[in-house]
Amino acid sequence: MLGDIIIDSCALINIGNASVCDRIFASGAYRLHIQGLVRLESLSFEPQIAELLQRNLLQEFDGSLITASQVAAISQKYRIGVGEAECILIARQASFGILIDDKKARKAASKEGVTGEITGTLGLLCKCIDCGALTAAEAISCLKEMRDAGGFLPQFDFSSRKIIA
Repeated sequence: MLGDIIIDSCALINIGNASVCDRIFASGAYRLHIQGLVRLESLSFEPQIAELLQRNLLQEFDGSLITASQVAAISQKYRIGVGEAECILIARQASFGILIDDKKARKAASKEGVTGEITGTLGLLCKCIDCGALTAAEAISCLKEMRDAGGFLPQFDFSSRKIIA
């Protein structure tokens, strides 16, 4: 296991839309955590979330030390969602990495002192390839499923690890 990562709702929903969702969560690429606002933002995936939690493939983080005013301040400062802001605060407090698809929120995480890895769904898919949980062909198919389900993810070349313009 490479480390603890707090996941935001967009990344969670993107992964949930992939037919290999279970393999991604079980890959061991990261120990994935979810918290309150993200869980509320992901209600359409609640049955999947509950099952992942029950199987210990997803951990619930107690964010009770994070206040609404702290979340609002980060959200307003960087003009990002409250779920993303909460993830940033938790990652900073717990020395976690962060799995967040919004580029502006990833930059905010860096500016706010998140010391763990800052990545997105594409980075997670690359880690899954690296640890043998997925082949590059499966990652390509997975990305297509996510995009077809409405995920705002760029075309990506998993061989060169570059975004396709």
